[in-house]
Amino acid sequence: MKSRFLLFTIVVAASLLHCGDHASSSDSSRENHPLSDSLEVLRKEYEAARLPEAMARARRLRLLTERSINVPPSIRTMGYQYLALLHFDRAYHRDSVEYFTRLAEAQMPAEPSGSLRARQLLCQAYQAFLDWSYRDIQIYAQYGRHLLAESSVEDEFLNALLLTIEGRGCKQQADKMSARSDKEIWWDISAELLKEADRTLDRIDSPWRGYPLEHLAILTTRRPEADQTFFKIVETIDRIENGTPFFGSRDRLLAYFHYHRDNYDSTVVYAGRLVSDTTSFNYGYVDEAYYYLMKVLEFRQDFRAATSMAKSNMQSFGCCPPGEEDPLSCHLRLQCTSLLNPMSDYQLKLYKDSGDRIYLNRANLYAQTALNRYDAAIRGINEESVLNRSLVVGERLFSSVLRASVAVAQDEPNQEHLDAAFQAMEGEKSFLLVQELMDRTSNKAGDSSQYTTTALVEVETEIQLLKTEFDTDRGLSEEQLERFWLLNQQRIPLRARILDRRKEVISASGLRDESNTLPYVCERLNASQALLEFSEVDSFLILLYVDRDTQALYTAPLRPVTEHLLAFTDHFNTARGLEVEEYARVANQLLQDIAGPVVQLMRQRKELLVVPSPHLQSLPFSALVIDRGPNPSEFSDLRYAVDEWNIRYLSSWRTERHLAQRRNALRGEAPVVGIWTHSQLDGYLGDVAQESIAATSTDYNHYRKDDCSSKSFLRFAKQYDILHLSAHAKADTQHLHRNFLYMAPGDSLNELRISERSWDARLVVLAACSTDRGQSFSREGNFSLRRSFHLAGVPDVVASFYDIPASATNRILMDFYRYHLGRGCTVSESLARAQRRAAHRSEAQRDADPRQWAGLLAG
Repeated sequence: MKSRFLLFTIVVAASLLHCGDHASSSDSSRENHPLSDSLEVLRKEYEAARLPEAMARARRLRLLTERSINVPPSIRTMGYQYLALLHFDRAYHRDSVEYFTRLAEAQMPAEPSGSLRARQLLCQAYQAFLDWSYRDIQIYAQYGRHLLAESSVEDEFLNALLLTIEGRGCKQQADKMSARSDKEIWWDISAELLKEADRTLDRIDSPWRGYPLEHLAILTTRRPEADQTFFKIVETIDRIENGTPFFGSRDRLLAYFHYHRDNYDSTVVYAGRLVSDTTSFNYGYVDEAYYYLMKVLEFRQDFRAATSMAKSNMQSFGCCPPGEEDPLSCHLRLQCTSLLNPMSDYQLKLYKDSGDRIYLNRANLYAQTALNRYDAAIRGINEESVLNRSLVVGERLFSSVLRASVAVAQDEPNQEHLDAAFQAMEGEKSFLLVQELMDRTSNKAGDSSQYTTTALVEVETEIQLLKTEFDTDRGLSEEQLERFWLLNQQRIPLRARILDRRKEVISASGLRDESNTLPYVCERLNASQALLEFSEVDSFLILLYVDRDTQALYTAPLRPVTEHLLAFTDHFNTARGLEVEEYARVANQLLQDIAGPVVQLMRQRKELLVVPSPHLQSLPFSALVIDRGPNPSEFSDLRYAVDEWNIRYLSSWRTERHLAQRRNALRGEAPVVGIWTHSQLDGYLGDVAQESIAATSTDYNHYRKDDCSSKSFLRFAKQYDILHLSAHAKADTQHLHRNFLYMAPGDSLNELRISERSWDARLVVLAACSTDRGQSFSREGNFSLRRSFHLAGVPDVVASFYDIPASATNRILMDFYRYHLGRGCTVSESLARAQRRAAHRSEAQRDADPRQWAGLLAG
């Protein structure tokens, strides 16, 4: 992988070095235009790092080009490109980067020069950086460098900027990875890119050398053993003769270093210098310095001073005019909104110290305002962006909202406050899944919005597949780079139409407000159901219990939950497992940990709709123990949760609302079942599935042996009401979109190929291992095969938490079909009944072990 990168870099560098003297990137259409000279001065000012002068000139040039006629498209394009680049460097009005990038794209000549296209790709990479789309950054930058290598015009400066932003994208992507080994690989790639950018800028004696070196220094802080290297890089920056204060700021680097090494006194010194520096062009330095100062004050528990610091940051950032004391009265774009999160936390701390409810109410108001504006701000951005934001911005925001709303609800548990807590708990879950389901279920058959949605799904699926290939190979071919760019160009107008459609749906139905309230939930639950919504914040687990008559909020320390959860899941993940008595103790204690006194309310209902929190994502609730008895000797002696309740798993209440619409729409005549059986499983799963379904007098078609393939599944699955898949599955918990369903040896379906479809099946049964697993995101849930089928329009899926023996799967699914198809029981009731039989088989105690039956879930 590294060798491929190095070879590509060498090819690019060689082609640039042999292009002759530095040539103007002007094309013939603008050479003699009166504005060409101004544009050339702008280019020189920018490359000389005279950024304030360049910004002023770029703004004047924009006025001239927009007031003039017959201005060549290349001049308009370049002017807008430099405005996009300068706003990125300024880090102030960041939405202007997207605005000017799109204006530049709209003015792009029919046959642009290589450097003009490469600079446009740099603008798009910058926009992707602000959108937190780190793979997009790298792909755009690689494509830009490829175009420069192919062109006959040398532009080493532009190539260095592309190398730098690609290196920054690698660094940010590495930071989001969970495995240290993966991080190390991408950090090394990032370092090579940044070093190559520095060598290039050094070769042309550019004052921009501090730019890649600054980010190389930051990269070294990821490895504490490299601290000496950090200080050597800082010294190198100091020695750059024609350096600029706008990049590679010594104060910025030392503030960053000392903060991340917990040297708070030194942090205050260097961050204080940045805040007081009125000459800095890069506001990102100032914003970052304010963050460090607030965190230090927070650490020192001076929350009044921290609140004042946050207000000062909002004023300096243009969110609030000087002297404005109420942050809610200020203009709150996304960057400003994020400052409400710490302010909410500080007010909550002051409430706990003083007991004054004024602080509590203010904390809740700040948090709820931030939540509403964050939700609106991220609608329409792509999947990678949402996921990366959720790990940082979303984590901070929802933690603040949960802290405040739960504190208010505990202080005064009335309907309004419990409702606010519910909205906070729901708001943090399954944002992407909710948006996708909204898009698909709000369309009317045959209207234009349906075709737009279908086209967008196809485009985004292909984009995600290219990103997956990029992750695997650390690069794309020339054709794939071009294809990725074209797909993203197609995506923009499609996404805009979808967003307009969402606004219409929300406006017409009040969907956002009505469906996310407790009165709405209570009205939709039937008399036998209860909703169990779990969340986590800091070191606490939160449970909100809701039935038609009652709402209750319960919080518990998270540490004992995680300890008992680890012991409980060890039973399912190890060959030996726990002895009966120990299993009973742990499984009963875990139920008490997560539900406490709410268990008594739960016992008044028959079906539980469980919305798990991150730690509970892979917990088989059915195997928790209600009553362990005095001296249990066999697993069949225990009374399990499944003996008391039918259990259905939800990603969130909002996703259930959309899936319920599908469920109701798909009800009808007797179902027809499509069965697909992998050839390697045909001997012991094929006949069982067929005979179980045939015994209920249900029509079916069975695709087995050579007929079982991904091709036949994609072609014929749409015509069935129930899909039964006896196949192999592979779940990747470390990487996104790498879950596969194997229909035959060497024949697999990626989860994206499943989710892009629109099927009419009301139920999918996945007789395969670990089909509810995948890469997990704390605010979005598991990206599993079950999720993919939900996206394809299937309201109910039977999937598996972990690997289950085939013989045990057979027995449970035989009973499942007997209850569901033979007696008309719901999916959750049919599975619960089948699991009860398995749990209490007195004739075969081995089969009563929860490992044999608890791995299947209805969701």
